Amino acid sequence: MFLLTAIGSMLGTMTNRIARIVDRARELEKRLAGSADSSSPEHRELRLLARRARLINMAITFTVLAALLVCVSIGGLFLDAYWQRSLTTLVA
Repeated sequence: MFLLTAIGSMLGTMTNRIARIVDRARELEKRLAGSADSSSPEHRELRLLARRARLINMAITFTVLAALLVCVSIGGLFLDAYWQRSLTTLVA
């Protein structure tokens, strides 16, 4: 239970981070609306923000996967207690 709470808190933090990245990228895109220079500092920052967004999306995906695996483990433990069979290999 505590592990799922911690994972939920981490997901909340990561979604807030990606929201800030999107906000910053939108602001930079407004500034660059008429600019054709691809070597400007704003373009470099946009590339950096895109990389950060990809990494955070991957982190969110893996965190959700971890939460699902924790749920499967908990379900396996309940089934083990209910059926009184050894599901320890499955849970492990």
